[in-house]
Amino acid sequence: MTIIPKTQVLPKYAVSYVRVSTAKQTGETKTGIDRQEQAWNKWLDNHPEYQPWNEQFQDLGVSGRGDNRMRGALAQFVEKAEKGIFPSKTCLVVESLSRLTRETQKEGLRLIIKLFDLGFSVSICEWGGQILTEEGTTTWMQLTGAFMAANFEVEEKRSRINGYHSEKIERFKRGDLSVHFRSRKHPNQKTFYPFWLDFDEETKKFSFNKKSEWARQIFELSLEIGAIEISKRLYEKGIRALRDKRKPPGKHFIDDVLTNRAAIGEFQPMNTTKTESGGMLVKNRGEPITGIFPPLVTPELFNKVQIKRKRRSRNKGSTPPPRPFTKIRHLFNNAIFCRECFERVVFRAVPKAKKNDLENMYYYYECSAGYNRAVEICNCNKRFNAKKVGVDFELDVLNRLQLFRWASYFTDEKHDKAVRVANEKRMNLLTKREDAKREVKRIRENLDKLLLSEHVSVIAINRISELQRKAEEQYQAADDKYNESMIEESHLKMRKSGKAVESEIQKRIKEFKETGRNDVNQRQAFSRWFLETGLVIAIDLRTGRFEVGMGKVEKGFLVELDRSLEDIAKHMKQGNEFVDNAGNPVDLNHFIKQSKEKKFESLPGRNKRVRIAGQRDHKEAQSDNKEAFFIEIVEKKRALR
Repeated sequence: MTIIPKTQVLPKYAVSYVRVSTAKQTGETKTGIDRQEQAWNKWLDNHPEYQPWNEQFQDLGVSGRGDNRMRGALAQFVEKAEKGIFPSKTCLVVESLSRLTRETQKEGLRLIIKLFDLGFSVSICEWGGQILTEEGTTTWMQLTGAFMAANFEVEEKRSRINGYHSEKIERFKRGDLSVHFRSRKHPNQKTFYPFWLDFDEETKKFSFNKKSEWARQIFELSLEIGAIEISKRLYEKGIRALRDKRKPPGKHFIDDVLTNRAAIGEFQPMNTTKTESGGMLVKNRGEPITGIFPPLVTPELFNKVQIKRKRRSRNKGSTPPPRPFTKIRHLFNNAIFCRECFERVVFRAVPKAKKNDLENMYYYYECSAGYNRAVEICNCNKRFNAKKVGVDFELDVLNRLQLFRWASYFTDEKHDKAVRVANEKRMNLLTKREDAKREVKRIRENLDKLLLSEHVSVIAINRISELQRKAEEQYQAADDKYNESMIEESHLKMRKSGKAVESEIQKRIKEFKETGRNDVNQRQAFSRWFLETGLVIAIDLRTGRFEVGMGKVEKGFLVELDRSLEDIAKHMKQGNEFVDNAGNPVDLNHFIKQSKEKKFESLPGRNKRVRIAGQRDHKEAQSDNKEAFFIEIVEKKRALR
């Protein structure tokens, strides 16, 4: 007798994409997130054959006019789709087509074609939730008409907004300030007027606050000294940055104050446009309007300061060349930290024309604390020139990444262990769900018996009904958790690991080095990948030496750096044999002992850095199945304020 095995039916998945253009819409029910969430839940109810993907993609406060496609959550979704992370026949669900994109008909259709080519279908809740595929007879006709309508709506809205702003500017000129300015809800709230002023909505008038005293001092000091020295003197007087009270007002903040024409009462309307790479370009909208703000300084003092600043500038020529807006200069955004204090490192691109290169740029890294003279946090006031003759920091990092033993981090053992843990978690949740199910059944049977009894008490019925409601809620919660764990386990089983991951990463880095460093879109994609992996860089700004590892960041501060990827690559040669710096074979314990000898190290600001070394099981490491790991933890004790 031949037994025909049952064909396994693979689950179909649906992915939700949510987008709102402004931050205010996140709290609204009609045009914000709530409405889109309701549409998503209703779609799932109407399509029980689909399971929700465990990750939802949201662009909050992001325009659909290119931003979401270039660098938002939609861009991340497409990137993951290209890597094959989603199963075939996955459906992308959006509330309306305008949530997906508000670009022109041509660009919108390109996006849809790309999704179809990747094996996706698309469903638009507003159109009744039908699932659109490229084989559909009316699909292209529907999409073409919808994109035309959406683009027309965008252009009409833009025209209304431009008209509103033009009218508002005319009202400014007549002295009507009620249409643009609001009082601050908290001291550091962003407003359309300078930090040294407050606005009274009842009287529609501005008044100076306490910050105006030291804002005026900035102008007076600028007649004699530069921005860095001004920052130092303000810090000595107890004046701190507006947002981080540990740090002094920064040099660039002071430069912005000194060039802000609001100091002489002028208001400059601005206009924003998008660059090809999706960045925001701000330009002046007409001439400044005088008499809007009470003047902080006289026009004579303001002009004297501008002359002094130009004389102190190293660039004695005319206006320096504009900064390029078509390239992303910093590849490791939000992932690079100072080696001395573990605060964020800031990247600066400074234009400096040369005879043979009028668009020359200097690239600098500086500690966000030490370079701003926050001495109780960090003493590193040096900045590192990241690209000059003989120095290419970005390329050095890429070369270092290519040496990493990625397979030792994304090991098959780790993957198998994660799958086992996920399976155990699912089985435990299954037990809890079945217990909750039995409780619901028991209470329901008791309620039926009570209703059939001769002496029925209304109080008893109400009480047991309440117990039944709570039991059903507990069952529903347990069922949701079980379904989530089932999806999680399914995703883990499909995820690549070990050598497969290493090969993929090595290929990505190699291709980026060869063709992607000068391509805007590839730089954006690589920067996102670097941040998503959890990689961080700790750099010594005095020497340019750096370390790369898996980091844990809390509130912008690096609290943990796992250097095992780098240290294993540094001390292990081919054949999984550990060597010292001279290349001589040594025992694994040599490195563990060496690291433990320098366990504690004092840091500025009463911080402590702890180095830990150890060994863990790993079949690819050595004959004794051990692998070295090195972890650095910073214990941060913030100064009292």
